[in-house]
Amino acid sequence: MALTALGIIEISSNINDYEIRQNAMHYFERAFQANPRNPLCISYLAEHYFARQEYQLCGELCDAGLQVLKNKTRPERSDLPTYRLDIEHLRSNFYFILGKLEHVQERYETAFQQYEESLRHNARNYQTLFCLAKVLFHMGNFKAAETHLNTVLACNRYKDSYEAIRLLAQIKARQSRHPDNQAEAFKLFRHVLELNPHDYDANFEISSLFEETEPKRALVYLEQGVSVMREHLASAKAGSDRQKAFKFMARWPSSFESPQAHQELAQKMIPPEVLNNLAVLLTQEDRDAEALQLYEEARANCERLSAEGCSEDRRLKALSITIRFNLACCHDKASRIGEASEMFKAIINEVPSYTDAYMRLSNLAKKRGDSKRALSLVETGKANHQKGESHSLPTKLFCMQGRLLTDLGRLPEAYKEY
Repeated sequence: MALTALGIIEISSNINDYEIRQNAMHYFERAFQANPRNPLCISYLAEHYFARQEYQLCGELCDAGLQVLKNKTRPERSDLPTYRLDIEHLRSNFYFILGKLEHVQERYETAFQQYEESLRHNARNYQTLFCLAKVLFHMGNFKAAETHLNTVLACNRYKDSYEAIRLLAQIKARQSRHPDNQAEAFKLFRHVLELNPHDYDANFEISSLFEETEPKRALVYLEQGVSVMREHLASAKAGSDRQKAFKFMARWPSSFESPQAHQELAQKMIPPEVLNNLAVLLTQEDRDAEALQLYEEARANCERLSAEGCSEDRRLKALSITIRFNLACCHDKASRIGEASEMFKAIINEVPSYTDAYMRLSNLAKKRGDSKRALSLVETGKANHQKGESHSLPTKLFCMQGRLLTDLGRLPEAYKEY
């Protein structure tokens, strides 16, 4: 027990220091060699191997620890009044670690069962309560997740828990159709940013709360989030010590279909979808020059992800089309007709059913006074329409054709289109 005690004292002094953790592990390993049936020592070793992502060894240690506790009897000379409670707390911790093993591998049902078992042995295991709330969040059971988070935050030790407050804010945001939940989500995310100003994702969450109702307000927080990301990329490139300030950031977004795909590549740039969203909001505020730069950057990032990652990724392909369409619209708004026309045509060549591109080209033709060409483009768009595609809305085409036919004096045909 002396070696285990030394390890606990060592790791308690500064758990985030690598050398201190290694020294503590040496004590625990020596303690395990001296007595492989010491459950406290096994528990610390299991946590250590979980942190090192050696999940199989971690699981084996947890199973061994539970087996030891199953056969554990109170020593005859023990005068510890909390002996049985301590055993239950150890059991709870082993099931908690087993739950984390399943959780990190996204096996949420099994993780849920392990966390429930952990709480059966210690209902006040706040780490388990928090992780169970995360699992319930992923499973869509927001009400139960909120209940567990409120229990965690009610504990004086965890009342300012950054991660718990952040998750509660996300739950409220997912239910933001109710005005009270939107206001509560905003308040909680503001608290999150007070605890960690470098949380770019909290800025994005706030932005999404106001995207439809208050675009100017949404723009402020989206710009702040992108600014934090740029600061992080700059510090990473310079090898700056300031990178430590970003330790609580969410996982860097990936533009690929699989969030786990090409993570190292994705972390070298601002995600193109984020740049696109920011550019859209800037365009609404007539900040077109800034929007144009962001669209160009988004397109370049998309091309790099495709070239160095996966050129056949469907999400990336769709994102590239959307960004190029928005960039073409930006050129159109600035009366750069040539650039806009070429980009719309290129999109149609790639996606013949892209209705909005036909409509934009038709508008450009109409501006030039070529109503027949405008009408022809609308008819081609209707012919290439594919049911079910988000960018292919035939109602718009019928209305537009009706207007064009009206301009040409062909009223019976226009009436039919309407």
